[in-house]
Amino acid sequence: MEKIYFCGEEAYLQSSWHEEALNGVIQAAKRRGLDVVILRDSQEAGLDGENVILLGFSASWIARQTAAFQKLGARVMLICMEEDGIPDRVHIVELDRVRAIRDVMGRLHGTGRDRICLFGPDLGSVSDRERVAAFRKAAEEFSLPLGEREVYPNVGSLEETYQTIRGALAGYNAALCVNDYLALYLMRRAMADGVWIPGDLMVVGCGNMPLGRMSRPTLTTITLDYLEAGRQAVEALIYLDKHPEIIFSVHTMESRILIGDSTGELPSGHLRSRTVENETGSVRFFEDGAVLDIMEINDFLFSCDPTDRAILRAFLSGKRSSEAADACYISQTTFKKRMSRLLAKSKTTSRSELVEFLRRWKVDATLLQ
Repeated sequence: MEKIYFCGEEAYLQSSWHEEALNGVIQAAKRRGLDVVILRDSQEAGLDGENVILLGFSASWIARQTAAFQKLGARVMLICMEEDGIPDRVHIVELDRVRAIRDVMGRLHGTGRDRICLFGPDLGSVSDRERVAAFRKAAEEFSLPLGEREVYPNVGSLEETYQTIRGALAGYNAALCVNDYLALYLMRRAMADGVWIPGDLMVVGCGNMPLGRMSRPTLTTITLDYLEAGRQAVEALIYLDKHPEIIFSVHTMESRILIGDSTGELPSGHLRSRTVENETGSVRFFEDGAVLDIMEINDFLFSCDPTDRAILRAFLSGKRSSEAADACYISQTTFKKRMSRLLAKSKTTSRSELVEFLRRWKVDATLLQ
C-alpha cells in the first residue's frame, strides 16, 4: 500500500468540514509514509485494488461513486453520517449525530427548559427526518409538550423559515437547530426582535463552525470531528489492507457538545446514531442567499491563520492600517501582502469594508485567537 485516493462530494468541496477531513487524511497518510491523490470523481482514476476514501452525504452521490469505484476494483472507505442503506462491501467511518438530539434535549430539560422546538429540518432529507423522529421521541421521554408546531421545517430560505417561528418564539425557552447556519441566523434575527439569548431562549446548533466560536453570543453546538474522521479512515484502511478477509466494517465517531454563550452552562457529554431510506425532493439549502452569506464569513474565518486573525483583532479594536502592522509585530511589506489577501478573500476593498464585513455577524476581537 503506497497511496490513498480521496474524493469528496462536489457540493461540499468549498466547505470547512471537507477541508478538515482532507487534512486529517493527509496528516495520517504522511505519518504512515503514504501519498494522497485527490480525485474529482472515479473517471479520473485508473484503479485496480487501490484504496479510496469518499466523503459525501447525499444518498445518490454515495451510491453512484461507490458503485463506480468498486467496479474499478477499489476498496472503498466512506466518511458519512449514517451506516444504514450504504451499498455492500463499503467500509464506513460514521459521524454520529442523531442520538445527540436526545442528549441535548435531556441537558436542556435538566436546566429547566421545558418548551423546546426543533428549527429548520429539511423534511426531504433522510437524516433530517430522522432528527424529527428523534426529537419527538425525546420529547415524549422527558414529558415535554409536543404539538404540531414544535417542529419548524426549512421552507426554502433562512428568512422565510424564521418567519414561520417568529410569532411563536415567546412560547419557547430553547431551540434546537439542525445546523449552525440556522442557529446563527435564528439568534441574529431573534435578538433584533428583542429576544434575550440565552435568558429568553437558549439556542443549540450543530457543526462547530468558526463563526459560531468567533461572534457574540458564542454558539453552543454539537461538534463533528471531521479531522479525526479523516485520520481514522486512513488507519482503518491500513488495517484492512493487512486483513483483506474483512469485507465490511463500521467505525463510529462520537461527538461532543461545545458550550457557548447561547445556552450558558450545560453539562458536557458524548453522543451517537444510525439511519436511512430514500431521499425525496429536499430544500436547496445551499442556494439560499442567507446561507451563502454565512458560508462566506465562516469560510473566510476558517481560512485565516494566527497572523491574519491578529490583523483582524487590530482592526476590530479600532486601529488603522498604519498601526496594525506594529500591533501585530510584522513588517509593512508583510502587512501589505496579508492585507491584500484578506481583502481578496473577504471580497472587500478597504479596511472599513472589511471591518463592516466582520461586524455584520458580530465577530468579536477577543474571540479571534
